[in-house]
Amino acid sequence: FGERLKFAADLDGHGVEIQDWQGRIYLETEDLALDALEGLFAQLPISVSGRMDVELWAGIRGVQLEWASGSYVIHDAVFENRTADAQGIGADRLSSAFFVQSTDKGWGLGLRKFQLQRDNRVVWPWSTIDLSIEMDPALRIRGNASTLVLDELHSLTPLLPWVEAEALSMLDRLEPEGLLREAEFELEYNEGQAPRFSARAKIEDLQFAAHAGLPGLSGLSGWLEGNLQSGYLHLDSDQASLRMPKVFPATLDLRHLQGVVHWQRYANLFRIESQRLSVNSGELGVLARWQLDWSYDKPSPWLDMQLALDDFPLSRVRQHLPEKIMPPRAVAWLKRAFVAGTATDARVMMQGRVDQMPFDNEEGRFEARFGFENVVLDYDPAWGGLEELDGTAVFSGRSMQVTATQGRLQDSPIKRVVAVIKDIKRPLLQIEGTAGGTLPAMLE
Repeated sequence: FGERLKFAADLDGHGVEIQDWQGRIYLETEDLALDALEGLFAQLPISVSGRMDVELWAGIRGVQLEWASGSYVIHDAVFENRTADAQGIGADRLSSAFFVQSTDKGWGLGLRKFQLQRDNRVVWPWSTIDLSIEMDPALRIRGNASTLVLDELHSLTPLLPWVEAEALSMLDRLEPEGLLREAEFELEYNEGQAPRFSARAKIEDLQFAAHAGLPGLSGLSGWLEGNLQSGYLHLDSDQASLRMPKVFPATLDLRHLQGVVHWQRYANLFRIESQRLSVNSGELGVLARWQLDWSYDKPSPWLDMQLALDDFPLSRVRQHLPEKIMPPRAVAWLKRAFVAGTATDARVMMQGRVDQMPFDNEEGRFEARFGFENVVLDYDPAWGGLEELDGTAVFSGRSMQVTATQGRLQDSPIKRVVAVIKDIKRPLLQIEGTAGGTLPAMLE
């Protein structure tokens, strides 16, 4: 059972009529082996092993606990569900001060200085947690917490018998991390029925992993409210970042991110959408509207996205190129060629499954268009450059069409120039246009 156990009691009652006894008890253990007590808690859906040091004061009446308080430390704790997969989570050290109070319908429970350590580091900082537990006729838990650690809660969800497989699969794809502050939550569970859960909390450094073409995000802040079926994430972040490892080689820093994201679970899919999301990254400002549908049986989500971009200096384009899906020579040319100028009124639209982009077989649609003003284009060192270039550009799938309304080439004016690449993967450039000037300038 362990190294040491100390027990003391101060009880009043009549003879052997234990049901009438009342008073206080004291319990102290050292290295108590929790798996040795397995039989006492066989009805619980989770088994616990490890060694526990506990100091407990409690008040009893008959065979009922009325109140308790104290502290505990569990060493080498392992929590496992009792289903066939026996999924589990462990901790080097789990500790807290606590109190328990009997109520008319159940129990009140409080944890103070709750902390979890793993691999010689604190993974759950000191937190305060209060719970109200009612068990008749259904299990109902209401509570609040000063701090909740999302990645630890994510690891815990497979242990809960009422969490559906689809919800677990979606959480595993997103790999949520971060902190919830000032959290309030409520859970109601009737055996044989789907649970009802709702929560509201401030978020700090919220993170989602990049998966199957879906971008990863980190550094999100704001607040959330919702339940297992739907909810809202209100974003107001100043130090966020975006990761799209299949598109961009480096993380994009988001100087500001603001908007509301709504999620909804349906019978066959999980939907995330935002009607208005404002993003600033350096000198790039984007206004987004998007809807993402992720079927439970599909490896990648379907995305309907529209972007509107602020005026953007083309000399900064090198910092925002999707290098992972572009030919290396095209990337090198774009990084060098745009010397000056401004992209205006830019619009981007994408409709289709993320992992099928750029939709070579017309499974979806991708289009980007923008205007440009006063561009200086150093398209080839041996050919000179274009200056004072104005016009529009359209990218659709793998095709490109650039239409210049005016510009100058070697001090000669040019008008109505159309440059087309039908397939960027096999880049044959066709140019038609008009140029004028003196004969020597034209020959040059």
